[in-house]
Amino acid sequence: MDTSQRIKLFIWKCLQDALPTKMKLGAATDEEKKCVFCQHMEESTYHLFFECAYAKQVWILPPMASQGVSLNLTNAKTFLEHYNEWKIGNLDSIFMALAATKCRFIWKERCLRVFENKTRTSEQLAIAISSYFVYWHPNNRHTNHRLHSINHSRNIYWQLPPANTLKLNCDASWLSEITSAGFGFVIRNSTETFTAAEHGWCRTFSAEEEKAVALPKATQCPSIHNIQNLIIEGDNQATISYLQGKTNSVKWQCIAVLEEVKVVAAKLVSFKGFQYVDRRANKVEDLLAKEGRRSNNTSFWSDQAPSFLFPAIAFDTVKAYELCNSNDTTLVSCSAIVNPTNSVIRRATQHELVSEKSELAD
Repeated sequence: MDTSQRIKLFIWKCLQDALPTKMKLGAATDEEKKCVFCQHMEESTYHLFFECAYAKQVWILPPMASQGVSLNLTNAKTFLEHYNEWKIGNLDSIFMALAATKCRFIWKERCLRVFENKTRTSEQLAIAISSYFVYWHPNNRHTNHRLHSINHSRNIYWQLPPANTLKLNCDASWLSEITSAGFGFVIRNSTETFTAAEHGWCRTFSAEEEKAVALPKATQCPSIHNIQNLIIEGDNQATISYLQGKTNSVKWQCIAVLEEVKVVAAKLVSFKGFQYVDRRANKVEDLLAKEGRRSNNTSFWSDQAPSFLFPAIAFDTVKAYELCNSNDTTLVSCSAIVNPTNSVIRRATQHELVSEKSELAD
């Protein structure tokens, strides 16, 4: 079967009758055994995928109707029997993968209704199935995986902002509620020129609260110094998603702080929004935050970066320009031509490169 490992594992569970259907769970408890979809028959694995009216509707919708997988198998009584009759029909691997994908998505819809009280029509589910199958089709998989590898390699390094735009990266460092926490941020432009940086300390009760506290500190600096055309990046996905309006999954203690950040950000001139980055693309800010925590003081730099940041900033510069000069289409624009192959920057980053390789190897 030519499909993802997740689909293969799911079908193996079906063949072993290992799915926690209501009929299976009801044998050991007093739980209702009726099918989640039709509410009439007992929810067995076979009924759920082949007998239920909702499942039948999903099967006759594209991309299955013209693919040769029949549901009208009168001898089948279990999922295993049904699967074996499919195999007797000499269906090729692609058709079997398509059938397996249908089953997997019907099960996902069943769980969505049970655990999240959400529903999709059979037409909506068919669209989701089509998108998934197209991605995993053998003709597309090599290209998709190559693009995924390219995008992943981009996301783990700091990237240059667009021309005439500044990028502010912020981070926090927290050990426990009885010790000081630190925050730090640095502002750089599209030529990787240092603009400003700051670190400081405070007291918080959790790592997430400290991440939230770092954001108002970082957002206030552009407001105070009238910095325009700015992007703000952080490596805490929950807080950044909240500021982007995508989720409310942050703790209630952080909401007031993040709402304050929204108010300050709304007053910035030509503010281009908040972005999430991998922590490996936030190394300079991590160093600043740790220094702020250790030193228990606040420091601000506007002309030249502190010396302890030189190797990390140089490393970011090399990686950013390597990405710009690669043959792949990138999401950033290089407004300066730099060849750091034998430069001081290259020599300064040797330690960082060795450290990074060790980290990836682990």
